[in-house]
Amino acid sequence: PDLEAFDHCLRMARMRDIPVNEYVVHLRATNPFRKLFWMDEIVATLRDNPEIDTVRSIEPAATTPYKMWHQDDRDFLEPVCTAPEVPFAHSMPKQLLPDVYWQNAHLDIIRKDVLLSNRIVGDKIYGYRTVGGLPDIDLPLDLETARDFFADLVDGKLL
Repeated sequence: PDLEAFDHCLRMARMRDIPVNEYVVHLRATNPFRKLFWMDEIVATLRDNPEIDTVRSIEPAATTPYKMWHQDDRDFLEPVCTAPEVPFAHSMPKQLLPDVYWQNAHLDIIRKDVLLSNRIVGDKIYGYRTVGGLPDIDLPLDLETARDFFADLVDGKLL
């Protein structure tokens, strides 16, 4: 889990007297496609808004959780989530439902103090919207897609 990896890194830095900045950047290897200016914008957001303790990259979700269900062992359904402002959200047109976002794992920046309190996110999490459709590598097939995407970047087809 991410928190264990951060804990290890912070302990190693402390043991070696390596200073750790106020912000810790989480760049996941499974999501290598990101724009460099995103980091600058997120750090500026944190610097200008001391109440924010974590920033996560997000994009509009492809599907809405308001139309998803849990099924119990007797096959009865319960909504995964509800929207108090939209009664029976599961039966409403998607256009009438609240917007939802997917944390896409391109980039997270966390205040060091949050990690030192043994948490991966703080109480005030800010959503930084990034572009969607960038490859995320979770399965062997995803690696092939990422290789093709990278080749298109190098060839200038995606610029």
